[in-house]
Amino acid sequence: GYKTQRKRSFEDHMRMHGNIFAFECVDNDCGYKTQHKHSFEDHMRTHAGIFAFECADKDCGYKTQRKAVFEDHMRAHGGRFAFECAD
Repeated sequence: GYKTQRKRSFEDHMRMHGNIFAFECVDNDCGYKTQHKHSFEDHMRTHAGIFAFECADKDCGYKTQRKAVFEDHMRAHGGRFAFECAD
């Protein structure tokens, strides 16, 4: 089961059980919901076409709000992966 040292994290977790979200997208076709303001703000920027990170490869066009996800994407361009199944 879920465990944490932080009261706020536990409260967020418990709200998910009740399907209660602090932030909901107002776009009728979207349905995005989250507990976290920063995630909601990132999401709303995607509706506006604003992305913090864009791939420089002109044939790719990949865009994201998250630095860690972008770094993973760029490593994939170089054929570098953190985990690879041996099977």
